[in-house]
Amino acid sequence: MKPERTFATRARTAVVVGGVLATLVALAPATPAAAGEPHNEHGWGDGAVVTLQITQENSPADPSASTPEYVIAPVVASSPLNEAEDGFGPFDLTVRVPRANHGSYSSKFRVLLVVPDENAPAGAVEWRDVQAGDSVVPIAYAVDFGSGKLPLTSADRVEHAASLGLVDLVDIGISEVCHVVGNSG
Repeated sequence: MKPERTFATRARTAVVVGGVLATLVALAPATPAAAGEPHNEHGWGDGAVVTLQITQENSPADPSASTPEYVIAPVVASSPLNEAEDGFGPFDLTVRVPRANHGSYSSKFRVLLVVPDENAPAGAVEWRDVQAGDSVVPIAYAVDFGSGKLPLTSADRVEHAASLGLVDLVDIGISEVCHVVGNSG
């Protein structure tokens, strides 16, 4: 973490981040992802890497999309799960995985950025600046719950960090229909 960095208010962060990403989605038809064509992305589910087979993207978001898909900074900076696309990234994703069916399921996901909360204690949140068009945004990837930093590689950790006020979840107005392919173990 960069201790000298300060953050704007939550509202300002949400407006800036949401505005940048909405603009990227609207203006960048260069890849299948931006065009809303089926494609694969990768994410974390309970600490294991899963594949997200995205069959449809919507902006503005489909109001019925309720399953969260969390966008985090790469846990391993030198090896992001998803390279930059259409001016955003690189990034990792985190999704909930059910215990049954090896974690495979389908749902309508609402995309949420995980950003450090401006009031989080110094050193409690690790983040990376992620490229978003001509700007960069701070995206969290690990938090300290009191016993050392843990990567945000499970939905439970992301949601716990948000409940403690360590991170904010910013709805960027994008939804996706995804098939999550869990691990086979």
